[in-house]
Amino acid sequence: MDMQKVIRLHYLTASKFLLLILIFGCNNVQTRKKVDSINVISEKDSNSFVSSDSLFPKITFDTTFINLDTMQEGEIKIIEYCFKNTGSAPLIIKDIIPNCGCSTPSYKNIPILPGEQSKIKLVINSENKIGDQNLNLVVKTNTYEKYCQLKFYAFIKPK
Repeated sequence: MDMQKVIRLHYLTASKFLLLILIFGCNNVQTRKKVDSINVISEKDSNSFVSSDSLFPKITFDTTFINLDTMQEGEIKIIEYCFKNTGSAPLIIKDIIPNCGCSTPSYKNIPILPGEQSKIKLVINSENKIGDQNLNLVVKTNTYEKYCQLKFYAFIKPK
């Protein structure tokens, strides 16, 4: 085959394909309108669901910051962060991640029902720590926000 025949063949094939798309694509206008209206409704429903945290638990702390003032190096202190589930579903603490090995969190690993209170206990060991210590914990939950942060401060005097 010479080059002109190959070009004509490709042109005819492409033209037929384009014609099929136009014929069958235009016949589905009603179907497209139905699909578009379903998508719009779905987007509205999902946006209103996602923007509303009324179906989730909500963790509300008495305080998210505790100032321990001054500690002696090697001293161990225990602090507690008290909270309440102010949402409308059971609250689950999935994990607590401290940013320092000097703090060890503990908590009840059970669902906290709406209206119930609980606490996160934190043992702080100041061994090998000196000076200002601004530390935090990330609390992973099943709330709408997924995470919250707790902080504490201590100035640790050397031995």
